Amino acid sequence: MSVGRTTSPAISIRGLSFTYRGASRPALDGVDLDLEALRWGLLLGPTGAGKSTLVRCLNRAIPQFYPGEHRGT
Repeated sequence: MSVGRTTSPAISIRGLSFTYRGASRPALDGVDLDLEALRWGLLLGPTGAGKSTLVRCLNRAIPQFYPGEHRGT
């Protein structure tokens, strides 16, 4: 079975920004990302880079359970 490229990404993020309530700066600022279906991805970076915040946005914990200012699609 051959897996071809999908016509649109499985996950598409445009201009994602999030600032936790009480924070002086955004945890995410203007993130754009496309993830294809049936592909592996790796999310890495230094402490405080926004990795956990991005995952919380993807699983809808933000803005549901973590208050703050959320922008983007």
